[in-house]
Amino acid sequence: MGHKVFWISCLLTILLLTGCKPTVPSQYIQPDELEDILYEYHLAEAIAASSLSDNREETSLAYKAAVLEKYDVTQEELDTTLVYYTRHTGKLHEIYDNIIKRLNKEALALGGSASGNSQEDWDENSQNGDTVNVWTFGRSAVLTPKEPFHLLSHTISADTSYHAGDMMQLKFNSHFIYRENFPNSTAVLSVKFSNDSVASYSTRLQSKTSNVLRVHDKTHQGIKEVRMYVVLSKSLDNNKIAQETQLLVLTNIRLLRIRSSKDAPPGNPEEHDENQPLQLIGGQENIH
Repeated sequence: MGHKVFWISCLLTILLLTGCKPTVPSQYIQPDELEDILYEYHLAEAIAASSLSDNREETSLAYKAAVLEKYDVTQEELDTTLVYYTRHTGKLHEIYDNIIKRLNKEALALGGSASGNSQEDWDENSQNGDTVNVWTFGRSAVLTPKEPFHLLSHTISADTSYHAGDMMQLKFNSHFIYRENFPNSTAVLSVKFSNDSVASYSTRLQSKTSNVLRVHDKTHQGIKEVRMYVVLSKSLDNNKIAQETQLLVLTNIRLLRIRSSKDAPPGNPEEHDENQPLQLIGGQENIH
């Protein structure tokens, strides 16, 4: 009798745990299928980017339309689903964690590297004092225009391993999903030196691009603090669905500290080497 009570209790516990697990409402595309659709979306984008077509944007749209047709999903169904997931970002992050793993696996199967660039892998793994990856946060992120999920921001305080004359280099890949107008997104790398002066470099992100932002301690002041921001701004489009279906996916994020040497690349001429404020587009904070 005791054994029966034990097993009944176990069964009831399992049923209760299963029943309490949050699920996606049936009117939306379920996580597994959405993962497959978005995965093939990114593959379509990559194929279009490498094509010889004169109009890669049209080629990309045609490939993406073929993906929707394959899964018997309309653009409207995908849009309303993305609106739901952007309001439940935990589910969206889980999906993109799986997508990124699949994309990396695909790259390895094709003879490439998980980052898609052997030089990037060398940068990341060269912990020899000359080049060190000091990024200790997540290697990927998903941003939406909705606050507070529109901003990726981190600050790293320098320690004794940083030397005067070092260069900081922020590297990552950007991928966008959008319906109409191309999203407005900006990345900023800012370095505060020992004399509290600041050098910053910003760039507007493009679709399916490898991004590199560099700031060099040209005057050998010594680095005190490194800050980075990526901001996805709200679209000026009045179409609410178009605004809420914008996604920015960042992958292979790295922050390299490069020791100064005669072979080090020169500082970017667009750096702001004076104490001039740099306004983050779509952000709320100035960097001084």
